[in-house]
Amino acid sequence: MVYAPIAEKIGKMSTILLALCLFGLGTIFCGIIHIFSWLLVLRFITGMFAAGIMPTTLAQIGDRFEIQRRPEAIAFFMSFSTSGQAMGVVIGGLVAQFFTYRILFLVLGAACIPGILLLIRERRERESLEGAQPTPFLQRYRMLLGNRRSWMIYGLVFCEGLIFYGGFTFLGAYGVSVLHLSYLVIGLLTATYSVGGFVGSRTITSVLKRLGTSMMPAFGALLMIAGFGVIWSWASVITLTMGFIILGFGYSYCHSTLQTFATDLLPNGRATAVSFFAFSLFLGSGLGPVLIGRVF
Repeated sequence: MVYAPIAEKIGKMSTILLALCLFGLGTIFCGIIHIFSWLLVLRFITGMFAAGIMPTTLAQIGDRFEIQRRPEAIAFFMSFSTSGQAMGVVIGGLVAQFFTYRILFLVLGAACIPGILLLIRERRERESLEGAQPTPFLQRYRMLLGNRRSWMIYGLVFCEGLIFYGGFTFLGAYGVSVLHLSYLVIGLLTATYSVGGFVGSRTITSVLKRLGTSMMPAFGALLMIAGFGVIWSWASVITLTMGFIILGFGYSYCHSTLQTFATDLLPNGRATAVSFFAFSLFLGSGLGPVLIGRVF
């Protein structure tokens, strides 16, 4: 929520660059520190810096792509995000098993450098294309909160995060406790979710032409239900793998379409609209594992 007015003030590319620099620096410090309490504080701070990257990038995509091409662009971007999350589980498992977590933090911090250099070059070329003059600060919030469509979209993404991550979070524990798989194998199987997400991002345009944008979130939700149903219908590695792939497709279709809707809520205050969207998703995805964990 803090990054929205910053992005509208100094530009989206500059905001992404600033957040990435601070995240990379904080992550390197996480690899150096040896005291757990300080590590916990640094992880909290780096999480705050990381929160400025994804929503602002989505707002930038909204500025760069017309509404007809935006779902495919957002889905393609999100496929890299989900692939990174899946690879993070795999790499994290390997590093934790054979080395130390400090190496992982140092590598992640250093990995930000190429992105920072690319952003510096892009900012010089693209900052002038940021878009029209933004809507005044207080007026942006009044327009968003007074719009019934905004509440509907934010409510839907909250429910998506609550239900999807509420179940997805426990699939690793399910694989270990029920299927007796190692954490390394679970990490590798989780990577198949990113395969579904990537293929979904490349097929979303053709599916949109058949179903229409209004039906895509429902279709994606049905696929996610089917993915969880496949996993829990029969305890095996095959159904777990199939479920991960189906979940990747469903999440790509549903979430990318909802994000497209969010980027069009307030064209002259897109960073603000997307920041509310991200806040709703994070709130739901944070509460989901807690609530569903209590039920089951």
